[in-house]
Amino acid sequence: MCVDSVLPQLQEGDEIVIGDDSPNIDMSLSSKANPQVRYHHNQPPLGQAANVNLLIEAAQCDFIVLIHDDDFFVDDGISKLRKCVAADSNVTAAFGQQLVANPDGSICTKDSLNLNKAFYRSPADESLRISNFERAAIGQFPNNGYIIKSELAKKLRYRSESDVGDACDYDFGLRVGMNATEIVFIPSPVSVYRQHQENITNQPGNDAALRAYFLLKKYLGSCERTALVSNYLERKAPLALLQACSLNQTSIAKTVYEDIYFRRNFPSVIFFKATLRYLIEHMKGYAIFR
Repeated sequence: MCVDSVLPQLQEGDEIVIGDDSPNIDMSLSSKANPQVRYHHNQPPLGQAANVNLLIEAAQCDFIVLIHDDDFFVDDGISKLRKCVAADSNVTAAFGQQLVANPDGSICTKDSLNLNKAFYRSPADESLRISNFERAAIGQFPNNGYIIKSELAKKLRYRSESDVGDACDYDFGLRVGMNATEIVFIPSPVSVYRQHQENITNQPGNDAALRAYFLLKKYLGSCERTALVSNYLERKAPLALLQACSLNQTSIAKTVYEDIYFRRNFPSVIFFKATLRYLIEHMKGYAIFR
């Protein structure tokens, strides 16, 4: 579904570079099936960050369009991205709205509206006057389905899981925001996020929310702390606390629990849910210590 959404939008000189961590070779994706496709079967698997870096290094064009294998582009998605960067040489990266789909690819209209509203990708958000860093910090700049200058992508690269855990997409986006000349939001659908149980965020042990929370706080040391960014940290804090508890990281959970950004969620439902989970885990540790 992903590759099929890209092939009709290719132009002369374009190519698709695929990094496949799955155990079996997919011959339908090889260059034998299409000369514009370069297929890398990674054995042993590289992991998400190293796999993306392989693709970035392999890219030979001036721009890279990144898409995850379980997502796909709308019919004119790549064309919209291409037109955006062609119109202004100062544009370093561009992205648009994301739709949400079921595993079979059918669009979920309500979920799509909610996703774009939550991440400031509604048509009204085109008028937001925010910095490139803010776009990345609040999640408006997505984790895939965007176009970026190859030169910047090759300079920044993904950092390893040992450095940023499962938040490697978010970390890359933050650093793009700090280094880009201009990032442009296109207020119409470009790509589709396909939700299913095999998504990375649904995997046991995933620490993306927790890592993203601390990454953003770290980068705020050298960037402006705005109301939008503070609100994002408030939204992320309960999720970070719940994830820390699930991962049995008690000292980190305590740090989040005592953080002002978490306390500002009082008296919401998620505040009480996360607090209860933290207190249960805290008492478990106390009982074992006793």
